Amino acid sequence: MLVLYLASLMVTSAFYAAALTPFKNNPSFMALMLILPSLAGIAAMVWSVVIRQRASVFFVVTFSAVTVIIASLVMLLIPKFWATVRDTANQASPAQNAKNKWMATVIGLIGTVWGTALSAMFPMLLLIKTYPWPADRYELYKFAGICVTVSGLSLLPAAAFYICKDGLWPRTRYTLGGMMLVVASALYFAPATIPKVVDQAAKIIGIKSLEVSSYIIKDTYAAEDFDSRWGEVRTLRGYPVVEAFPLFTLGDLLLLCPKSLAPTELLDWPVVTRACLLLDAKTTKPMPEKTVKASKT
Repeated sequence: MLVLYLASLMVTSAFYAAALTPFKNNPSFMALMLILPSLAGIAAMVWSVVIRQRASVFFVVTFSAVTVIIASLVMLLIPKFWATVRDTANQASPAQNAKNKWMATVIGLIGTVWGTALSAMFPMLLLIKTYPWPADRYELYKFAGICVTVSGLSLLPAAAFYICKDGLWPRTRYTLGGMMLVVASALYFAPATIPKVVDQAAKIIGIKSLEVSSYIIKDTYAAEDFDSRWGEVRTLRGYPVVEAFPLFTLGDLLLLCPKSLAPTELLDWPVVTRACLLLDAKTTKPMPEKTVKASKT
């Protein structure tokens, strides 16, 4: 999940950089100005998804596009913004007439800003998945504000790179600092993502597994020590054999959980893990699977 989040930040930065690339004469000014139509597109999608709730994907995307177009056209009423767009259009291709150059520049600008707004919506989806759904209207609007804030902050890394007028290293440093701030903000507003990130990391590095198998426990436990949550417990050579999975394995420590807990949701683990046993990995071994030979007829 964290990898996907960082990937979405890179996509957002790429779209935002594409919107700013033509404006080489005044990139810092445009980096500030283009935040506004991008936020307008983000706010439109948040309203459609969080407040309206039953909006279709087509409506969400279309409403965001219309909002970005209106916001961008309003921005053209700002004299300095208009002059920057006009100068960039004139420098783009001297062979074209002025109207065509201006239209091409504005359409390209609106398209990349809209792409920036769309790519900045992953933080909102992350919040919706992990944040407790609001119980009343006030909490719903508060949640919508949090979604706009977290999604809008994803514009910060790319904006910092272009707003900063120092050398390449300071600009890169500010960009990385912006990414850290965005990730920290997302974790602050959606603290439930922290255990999910840890859970995914544990699976990747191989210390967590939900693969059920038969385990023989050569410890101080007997078959009668296991309750019904462990299912049928067999005895082999005087040792109990259970159907279980190793929730965590770290060094010689093994947290073995009964098969019945395999489908448990992440948020319920603090309660249900009381049924698990902390064992010595040296005395708890998986049993080999026996293949059943088909009988000859």
